[in-house]
Amino acid sequence: MKKEEVEKLSIPIQGPTKFSLQRRWNLVEDLKEKERDQLLKEISSSLNNIEKTLERIENLFRFKLFNTETNNLDK
Repeated sequence: MKKEEVEKLSIPIQGPTKFSLQRRWNLVEDLKEKERDQLLKEISSSLNNIEKTLERIENLFRFKLFNTETNNLDK
């Protein structure tokens, strides 16, 4: 296909394009986004660890409670 034929098939661009409406790349903003993403990952990891710890505490509490009730029933 010739270049002229391709140009006839393509839609002419009029007005602002989607690309020109996007914000321009900025190194400082990019670094801030990377830092933010890293911070969010660390927060997520910490929250997951807290959740696991709370589940262990809950399981221990239930075990102790169940064990205490069983001991009281045996007496």
